[in-house]
Amino acid sequence: MKLSYAHDHYFFRAVGEVYSESQFVAADWSRYLAVCQSLQVIARGKDASHILEVDEAMMSSRDSVSFELISSCSNFSALTYRRARYRREMVSLLRGSDGVVVRLPSEIGVLAAQCAIKIGMPLCVEVVGCAWDATWNFGSVVGRLYAAYNYLRMKSIVRNACHVLYVTESFLQQRYPNRSARIVAASNVELERANSDIPLVRRERIIGMDECGPKIGVIASLGNRYKGIQVALAAMVAVVQVYPRSTLNILGPGDISPWLRMAERLNIVENVVFHGTCSPGEAVSSWLDTMDIYIQPSLQEGLPRALIEAMSRGLPSIATRIAGIPELLTDEDMIEPNNAKALASKLVEKMGNVSWRLESSNRNVQTSLNYEREVLLEKRTDFYADFARVCNEKEM
Repeated sequence: MKLSYAHDHYFFRAVGEVYSESQFVAADWSRYLAVCQSLQVIARGKDASHILEVDEAMMSSRDSVSFELISSCSNFSALTYRRARYRREMVSLLRGSDGVVVRLPSEIGVLAAQCAIKIGMPLCVEVVGCAWDATWNFGSVVGRLYAAYNYLRMKSIVRNACHVLYVTESFLQQRYPNRSARIVAASNVELERANSDIPLVRRERIIGMDECGPKIGVIASLGNRYKGIQVALAAMVAVVQVYPRSTLNILGPGDISPWLRMAERLNIVENVVFHGTCSPGEAVSSWLDTMDIYIQPSLQEGLPRALIEAMSRGLPSIATRIAGIPELLTDEDMIEPNNAKALASKLVEKMGNVSWRLESSNRNVQTSLNYEREVLLEKRTDFYADFARVCNEKEM
């Protein structure tokens, strides 16, 4: 059996292999290959012009996985007068597959889902974020006009899918309901079992924190504004007035140039550190262990993996009150999106409060236990196996 997987993620091809700067490493395809013989990935991408482009990238290629890297479906022409052509090309790509899995929100995912519904192909939707938040929270007039269309389109697709996986426990289910399909709530986060020493080690760091120079951490791709790096940088202007040696530490792939220019304009360049990328798992955990507080100032999310990873390391955390984040943090640990002033105020208040940092740390470790691999693996495996069964029945 063959499945297709469609999403807007950006891959690039070099020396005969396919790479990604973040997410979708080769091992991530195992959950799908466990129920099918081959997987076709339909996503954005290009051929890398030079091998140096893959130096910090992660391998996505593996046996039984093929890649169809296409141009963006989110520009004006792709959404309007060239839409029919894009539909024909997508239907052609889906022919030969027994079912399609799409990750939403994404334009390629929407296109693949619409085509699957049209040709009667079994459709599984992974709901990992909110289409409304993806456009509304940017504040532009065009974005807000597009938000309603984006939301209604995604809502219709989820309603018509035969299988739906939500990464939240309730938020996305309420916004994008489907009562007739096979539904499961299973985060994409898969944490290894936590070390029992984490609370003690974190407690020692909290008590011994340099009050003038706390290290604020955020994990985010530098290639977009979804993760709110611009909000974090703007907040640091006020934070350094109170904590002059504090630093904003950013871990993630992408070009630092525009963010460095912004830091220079704000006169905080000495308080911002770009750490590049590191391998998932232990290396990220080690980096998080060197931070004093974690922030997730995102404008769009589903259930953020990076935040849960930070919580699992006992990091006191502050994040925006969007999507599934209220399922992770208490109200006092959250701010409204796109509000640098509120983020700065919360950081200044909480970094000076040892009691809150200790309480937040303990609370976060306990919450993260719900996202350990063993807890989610069986639930997710049964879900995809059931989708494969439906695809096989359809084929027969």
